Amino acid sequence: MPARKKTPPKKTPPKKSSSKKTPRKKLSAKSTPAKPTLEETERQAFLTAITANPQDDTPRLVFADWLEEHGESDRAVFIRLGCQLAKMEEDDPQYPVLGRRLSALQRQHFEKWQQEAPEWARKRVDFWRGFIDRVVITATQWLKRADELLAAVPVTGVRLRRVSGEYYEILTQPSLARLTHLSLGWSSLQNAELKALAGCPHLTGLLSLDLRNNNIKASGVTLLTKTCYLLGLNNLELRENDIDNRGLQTLASSPFIANLRRLDLHDNDVGDKGVQALAASPHAGQLRCLILSLTRIGDAGAETLANSPHLRNLKWLYLHDTCIESQGALALAASPNLCDIVELTVDGNGIGPEAAKALRTRFGNHVRL
Repeated sequence: MPARKKTPPKKTPPKKSSSKKTPRKKLSAKSTPAKPTLEETERQAFLTAITANPQDDTPRLVFADWLEEHGESDRAVFIRLGCQLAKMEEDDPQYPVLGRRLSALQRQHFEKWQQEAPEWARKRVDFWRGFIDRVVITATQWLKRADELLAAVPVTGVRLRRVSGEYYEILTQPSLARLTHLSLGWSSLQNAELKALAGCPHLTGLLSLDLRNNNIKASGVTLLTKTCYLLGLNNLELRENDIDNRGLQTLASSPFIANLRRLDLHDNDVGDKGVQALAASPHAGQLRCLILSLTRIGDAGAETLANSPHLRNLKWLYLHDTCIESQGALALAASPNLCDIVELTVDGNGIGPEAAKALRTRFGNHVRL
C-alpha cells in the first residue's frame, strides 16, 4: 500500500492590523499673492495720483510719458490728445480733427481701457482727457460703491438712474463733491426734490446739470433759481419740462444763469414773451449755445434774439421746428449781433425763398434750412 502523501500545511495570511493607515495628504504650499512688479507698482502710483486730482492734467501727462517709455504709445497719445481737446473751443478747426483721432483710438482699445473701472460700472462709460470720466449707474450703486468707483477711475460725471426712494439720501453723500456733471433726467422730480437739490451743499463744484424730462414747470424753475450752491453752472439742460414763458422769465431775471454758456430749452412751452425776457437779461451775456427748438417762438421772438446785445456771444443757435416765418428769418439775417454763428438751425419753419436766400447769404454753410 503506497504511502499517503502529506499535504503541506496551509499558509495562513498574516492578520491585518485593525488600525487603517490613512494616506498622507500632500501638503500644498500656501497660495500667496504674487508680489507686484516694479512696473505694476509704478502704474498704480500714477493712477492713484490721477484719481486723487481729477482736474489736474499734470499727473495724466506724466503718466503718458511713462506709458510711451513702456511701449503703450496709443494710450499715451490718447491721453495727450484728450487733454489738448479739453482746452479747445468746439468751433476750433482742429476740434473735429482731434475728435476723430480720439474716437478711432477709443474704438480700437475700448475693451481693454474700460477695465480700469470696476466691472459693475463698465456698462456705459465715456472717456474724457484720456480716462473714464462719466458713467451711468443706479442710485443704489452710487450709495453703496461710490468710493470704490472714485478710487479706481477719475470720474467727474454721473447719470443716476432709478433715484426714486433714495433721492434724499443721495443728496447727503459727500462723494457728490467730486462731480462736475450730474444728470437726473427722467426722474420725476417734483418741487420738494428740486428744493432739496438747490439746497445741497455738496454740489458747489457742479458745472453741468441735466434735468431733462422731469416736468419741472415754472414753479420748479423758481426753486432752482433760489440756490446758493449751483451758481457755478455753465451748462443747464431743461428740455422737455413743460416750462412756459413765466418759467423762462424767472430764469432770465436771476443771476443763476450768469455763468451759463449753454442753455437747453428744447421742447418746452416757451414763446415770444419768454424769449424777450431772456434777450433783455444782462445775465445772459456768457451764453454760447442756446437751444430753443420745438418751442412756440415766432417772428417777434426771432427779431428779439437778432437785436439783443446781450446775446452777441452766441455761436450755436437752434431754432428749428418753431413758429418762425420769413419776417423772423429776415431779422436773423440782418442781425448786427449774431456775428460769430457757427451753427444756426431754422429748418422745419415756414420760411419763404427770399428769406432763405438772405440767411444763406449772411451765414453761408453755417445755417441749416
